[in-house]
Amino acid sequence: MIDRTRALARLHGRIRACTKCVDAGYLDRAQPIVAGSIRDRIAIIGQAPGEVELTTGKPFSGRAGAELRRWLVEAGIDEDHLPYRTSVTKCFPGKSPSGSGDR
Repeated sequence: MIDRTRALARLHGRIRACTKCVDAGYLDRAQPIVAGSIRDRIAIIGQAPGEVELTTGKPFSGRAGAELRRWLVEAGIDEDHLPYRTSVTKCFPGKSPSGSGDR
């Protein structure tokens, strides 16, 4: 278990150190969001963090996350025992050039 815990910590470290979107000119600053433990038996994967997640630094902390947490509570999973949470895109992609929605 210790080896897997270290492997996940290394993976989180690599994700947090990523600057590929910044290097490509998509973002001014990288702010990857990840949360979870190797002990988590369930993973919830979203599309991308939103603006609220940039402020909190936690996945699923915005409006959609509140709904998700409500569903999890109904399923018997409380706030203190949330499953592993991540997204396909680790950084908030920024606002759409048109101003409506995300890029």
